[in-house]
Amino acid sequence: MGIRYVDANGQIREITEADDPQEMQLFRTSYGLFGLIFEVTLKVRPTQALEVRHYGLSLDEFRKFLPVYKARGHAVMYYIYPYAKRVVVELRKQHPDKKPTSRLRWQYRNKFWKQYAPAVATWIDTNIKNKKWRAAAHDAFFYVQRQLMVRLMRYNHSWPHAQIITYPRQPKVFYLFSMWSFRETDFFDILEQYCDFCIAYEKGTGFRCNLPSVGYVISRDCEALFSYTWEGPGMSIDPASTGGREWEEFLHAYNDFCSERGGTPLFNQTPFLTREMARRSFGTRLQKFAAARAERDPKDRFLDQHFRDLLS
Repeated sequence: MGIRYVDANGQIREITEADDPQEMQLFRTSYGLFGLIFEVTLKVRPTQALEVRHYGLSLDEFRKFLPVYKARGHAVMYYIYPYAKRVVVELRKQHPDKKPTSRLRWQYRNKFWKQYAPAVATWIDTNIKNKKWRAAAHDAFFYVQRQLMVRLMRYNHSWPHAQIITYPRQPKVFYLFSMWSFRETDFFDILEQYCDFCIAYEKGTGFRCNLPSVGYVISRDCEALFSYTWEGPGMSIDPASTGGREWEEFLHAYNDFCSERGGTPLFNQTPFLTREMARRSFGTRLQKFAAARAERDPKDRFLDQHFRDLLS
């Protein structure tokens, strides 16, 4: 709701939502290009107990039930298993009249995703050389993941912040991802196409993502200029992997897939973007941001090569 920063002339300045909402809209996704932000003020609210359930669904079932979940007031996250064309939906709902009482299962879940799942996926890729056997091992591991989430990750009154995963800065195994959002009205057709894309990519190259993709149902947000749900509610598809050269090659192809279908990326969460992809996703917002940046930093003191390419 407010920031303090050092501008291009070395002056300390302050902006708040109450005094200048348009300037805050620019700064919320400025990536340090308007100045060095050293203090932020966040809007907070009291902690509320969180109810959590997981359900395994086919793509058609997910399409059918999403309006029901939203009508009942659930926040929706989902794990996508493109090679099986299935999802595990995670439903969350806050209970302001209840006190949080539990967090233990979150600790096991967080440990699984930041350490054990990447380690098993890496072991499979390293030690099973036969492609069919390796794919079968990944399919079996994905099946186990789905069963564990549905059967074990159930909470009535959990601590909401216990779900946050803190990934190590120097991990022994990596959990890497990329993010694109799509308009909710188009999403389910694109989801089916994404599954077909992953299957076809594996047949053509031999590479498959060895961790499940994830996604979120996202409300419309116009409070940041580069919001990826600027035009309306969205849903994301975020492939994940333990990394490597083939993973990076996959992301180039995935970026093309998303850009061709009207997807919107995040500059700091979506690797290998091109200027054309940024222009196609953000249109006049990109021009507005570039003009505002040039006005506030005419000598380009804060402009690095990455954004010089994207904003040119």
